Amino acid sequence: MSATIVIIEDNADSSRLAKKLLKRSEHTVHIAADGETGFDMVNEYQPDLVLMDLGLPDMDGQTVVAMLRQQADTKSTMILAFTAYPPETAQQMAEAYGCDGVITKPIDTRGFVQEIQMYVDKALAAKVNAPQAEDANEEAQASADTTKTSRTEAAKLVSAEGASAVQSTEAEQSEAENPSGASLEADTKQTETSVVTDETTSADISKKTSSIEANTDVKTED
Repeated sequence: MSATIVIIEDNADSSRLAKKLLKRSEHTVHIAADGETGFDMVNEYQPDLVLMDLGLPDMDGQTVVAMLRQQADTKSTMILAFTAYPPETAQQMAEAYGCDGVITKPIDTRGFVQEIQMYVDKALAAKVNAPQAEDANEEAQASADTTKTSRTEAAKLVSAEGASAVQSTEAEQSEAENPSGASLEADTKQTETSVVTDETTSADISKKTSSIEANTDVKTED
């Protein structure tokens, strides 16, 4: 599979040879001779892979890599350290700088393209899988939010039921501690009813007495 590749390398012989070999495999190759130009070129072309020399004339490779990793569009770009350091040292530096691998110099013309292709395939596969991974993350987040909401609602329900149970218990305890309260209220109502009845009876008696006296007066006059 062909890819877009940016080579950030101040050694013209190395960059020309790398470009010649990669173009034979139908890769699109852009070359930058310093860190600032390389940084701008990566942002412009959004390559699938970057070959990064660690010793550049204006800034070191670590600075360029750090700047690219801080940007949303380039933080996941495949970056390979392109260096003449011994393999073990180069590997340690690549890991410390945040690179994804190492390609050593001088270029081995017999295995260079195959080695680059291995990283290209990884980079392209990662780009294809990135949207699926993002969708999976969004689904997982939505599921987590739903679960959190359900737990919150359940907690509220349990809290409400607990409060109701406490109120009921308090009422029962109050009634148990003061059983005469309800009886006293009933006695008070009964007393009030008795008073009203007594008042009514007294009024009736008074009316009857007045009627009898009136009749007696009439008979006396006759």
